[in-house]
Amino acid sequence: MHSNSQSSRLGDYFRPQKLILKICGISLRENESISYRLYSGFVMCMIVSLLFVEIHGIVVHIKDVENLAGFIAIVFQHVLTLFKLIILKRNRAIISETLQMLHEGCFAPNFERGGAIEEKLIKECNHDIFVRSATYYIAGAITIGNAVIIALRTKLGQDDYRLWETFWLPFELFEIKSTTCYYIVYIYCSLAITYFSTFVMVTDLLITSVIKHATTHFVILGNFIRNITKYKVEKNNDELYNDYPKLRNDRLRMRMRAAIVYHQEIIKVTERFENLFNIFILCEFVGSIFVLCGTMYKSTLYSLGDQRTIRECVFLFTMTTQLFIYCYCGNELTLSSTSVSFACYEADFIDEDLWFQKNLLMIMMRSQKPVALTAGKFTVLSLPAFVGILRVSYSSAMVLRKAN
Repeated sequence: MHSNSQSSRLGDYFRPQKLILKICGISLRENESISYRLYSGFVMCMIVSLLFVEIHGIVVHIKDVENLAGFIAIVFQHVLTLFKLIILKRNRAIISETLQMLHEGCFAPNFERGGAIEEKLIKECNHDIFVRSATYYIAGAITIGNAVIIALRTKLGQDDYRLWETFWLPFELFEIKSTTCYYIVYIYCSLAITYFSTFVMVTDLLITSVIKHATTHFVILGNFIRNITKYKVEKNNDELYNDYPKLRNDRLRMRMRAAIVYHQEIIKVTERFENLFNIFILCEFVGSIFVLCGTMYKSTLYSLGDQRTIRECVFLFTMTTQLFIYCYCGNELTLSSTSVSFACYEADFIDEDLWFQKNLLMIMMRSQKPVALTAGKFTVLSLPAFVGILRVSYSSAMVLRKAN
């Protein structure tokens, strides 16, 4: 029933995410070269050192609400990113194994099971992931590029070193008085935050890509169940299985067994990712509330045409995109998992044996319990959750604005 050759023809679904993760210093392979380990250690040191610089900035600006809001939002996000990085490094073997599972076994496109539509659906899934990734990366690049240009313009347009701005947040570890010192700090902050941002984006896309593939496999399963009795078995190359009740019954049992195993394997993969990343996603949600609140508040402090307002609005759009991708993918996963029960109802089961109807009923009953990813078991990833986070963030920002 399985066709791994078709899967190999489609290539590695997650190759771009693995490559970018490796550039960020995280490899899903455990046996890396010494040179790569040194590179990974350098990246980690740069990221951790930036975090300490930002925490020092909070202490310096403890009474300055305008800068304090920005520092707290960014530091909170970076602390959570560091926590996510640790989770990823500790579980990289399990993650790599799970990603490989989606290429083989019952997850491989199977012409006998669902026809050419299976390969078509997986190709569409990969295309959707590519479009989503491109949109997210472009939004992130615009956000980072905008902040880079704004900071550099203050250096090129001002002779007074006190008016020079570093990348995104003020650098308060020591006073920057010379051009050489400024450019060193500028490059350091730009690289560190770019690594932070890229790691956040690629992990988001890796998780949502797995969710998207699970969603696609629920659709494939639904198509398989819907047409489970509509197939032909040839004997002597000229007679159909309808003339051979025993042969037909055996083949139907085999197909029903394959459908049940396929359903269980999809649920198993999603539950594995749920157990690995529910705390990860909770951190993402909590961090988003702080960042959105702080960004909304800061964007109200300047005039509409101020370059800082533009910077905050662009960042706000990127953070909203990040949150929407999670919630949209989670919502689609839930809907596709429950749609399997409707596919069972649409199957031609009326004239079939009792064992077939009972098995179909069991699949329907299991499908009525939605498969969903949660944020720390507190809330399901869904569009209502997305709207709720935006409401909480906006309300908090307005309370902060009125209080100050």
